[in-house]
Amino acid sequence: MELIQRKITKYICYKINNNDLKYHERLKFLNLQSLHVRNNLKILKIIHRFKYNKFTAYDHLKHYYKFYDSRNGIFIEQLFSRIYFCDKNFVCNSINLFNSLPKDIRNEQKYSVFIRKCESYFNALIFFEN
Repeated sequence: MELIQRKITKYICYKINNNDLKYHERLKFLNLQSLHVRNNLKILKIIHRFKYNKFTAYDHLKHYYKFYDSRNGIFIEQLFSRIYFCDKNFVCNSINLFNSLPKDIRNEQKYSVFIRKCESYFNALIFFEN
């Protein structure tokens, strides 16, 4: 899907006569986010709502997320699995994603501030990768 977005943004920029932009520059120019960032943000929105019991759509997944507080901030208890393939499922992937966030983002209680910090964090990561 990301490849399709790359091609479409390239075509749009071609029509606007901005041919020399790289992908992350095209996204910034068109005020878009990469699909990877949007997917991560959706996952983190779900987890934040689980954390404060404000989300009922995925109640069947709620028991997988056990939050604990340490001196390094709030974390989610990692699930134990013997099979490497199980680490790719939604729950394990979302736990790893949340635990990899910086401490100030993980500890944020306000939903809107949490999302804003996550967006800026992922945009900064993409900027430094390219």
